[in-house]
Amino acid sequence: GAYSTANSIHSDVFVAKFNSNGVRQWGTYYGDSWLDEGWAITCDASNNLYVTGITRSMFGIATPTGHQINWGGNQDAYVAKFDPTGTTLLYGTYYGGSGDDQGTSIKIDNTGKIFLSGNTTSTNNIASPSAFQSTLGSGDDGMLVGFNATGVRIWGTYFGGDNVDYINDMKLDANMNLILCGATQSSVG
Repeated sequence: GAYSTANSIHSDVFVAKFNSNGVRQWGTYYGDSWLDEGWAITCDASNNLYVTGITRSMFGIATPTGHQINWGGNQDAYVAKFDPTGTTLLYGTYYGGSGDDQGTSIKIDNTGKIFLSGNTTSTNNIASPSAFQSTLGSGDDGMLVGFNATGVRIWGTYFGGDNVDYINDMKLDANMNLILCGATQSSVG
């Protein structure tokens, strides 16, 4: 009854649920014919699961309603939403451009908005109009994206200065502000 019961040709994401006694309840694969990895996971108030990471698969990631239904190139971040039983992929989207893009953290606020943070070398498909930072600051920047509860992108921005910058994790405070941490070699930005 899992969403996918077989590993693809290369490597796939896996999602597994255990009860508090350490007994596995279910597990599923997610991915297609190339490298797919899960790097972060969270749940919403209805126990739907949201996963992000990296994918090099050209197919099998996005659903027809996804924000970005086509692979951006080389390596993309992704967002996947599964039902609480792991049997149904409710939503999937690529997020990335022509470079290397990684999803490192994913959070859901109390209204169902989805927030993705990660890293990018892409000069396209990251920032939305009127973004905090509309262009790549160096060869490697952080990225931060907000989606509404149905997966429609609200905004996206680069976050970085004149050198390499990474976002490794993200939290929501009590006021639903996004708090980021990572690493930087930038002296300006």
